[in-house]
Amino acid sequence: MTYVEVKVSCTLASVADKQESFKTLPAFSPLISVEALPTIALVALLAAFALTFFLTTDIVKLSKSSSFALISMGVIVFSVVFRSVGVDRSLRGDPTHAFSVVRPGVFEAIGVISFAFVCHHNTMFIYQSIDVPTLDRFNQVTHASTSMSLICCLLLSITGYLVFTDKTEGNILNNFAADDWVINIARFCFGANMSTTIPLENYVCREVIEDAFYKGRPFSQTRHVAVTSGIVFGAMLISLMTCDLGVVLEIAGGLSATALAFIVSAENRAEDKL
Repeated sequence: MTYVEVKVSCTLASVADKQESFKTLPAFSPLISVEALPTIALVALLAAFALTFFLTTDIVKLSKSSSFALISMGVIVFSVVFRSVGVDRSLRGDPTHAFSVVRPGVFEAIGVISFAFVCHHNTMFIYQSIDVPTLDRFNQVTHASTSMSLICCLLLSITGYLVFTDKTEGNILNNFAADDWVINIARFCFGANMSTTIPLENYVCREVIEDAFYKGRPFSQTRHVAVTSGIVFGAMLISLMTCDLGVVLEIAGGLSATALAFIVSAENRAEDKL
């Protein structure tokens, strides 16, 4: 949850800062400055608007928001590929660094990449949401979604890196000019994409808390609202204190993502063969 909240706040702050409409919070600032109030207001408004999605107890109801996120992702990929061809030379990186892969920070990058590909925590809920949950249907869903993700990732990473090389930012959209209207649409879609992703991650986090601390107890609407609000606004408060996604992604990728993607899944696979 912290990851996606940080991405929303950083995206809004980045676009607004480039337009010189307001300033963002300094990294890990313990105080909230007056200049940061517009950012806080935007993020708080976004969280309040999405609270209806956060409180849902049926993952199927999030299918429409997920469809919107998929469309937004398509717009982002198209915008990056389309605008990378004619990007200004001053924004391009050094072409001699195009194939320089092993550089300082490569291990941190592995953690970030691992985090990006972790979807294991959603799989059981998605399986249960299928009308007739069978392994064949679930196999089709996983293969189709993974293939689409692979295509999008390859298009974004290869196109973006070959153009910007050593100047490549963590968010590829930040490599383009602030007045590029096509990329500005993609930036809007990026924020919208993250806002529709948060409810799904919140759903999983809440279910884990319910299973860990309240297993076997009857459903309580008060507890449901309290846990959901605590997750959402707690993560938002932490995310507003920093716009450095690197630390967040490295820690989450190096610990939780590595365990979920490689250790736990391999262990389960080994147990199935026994």
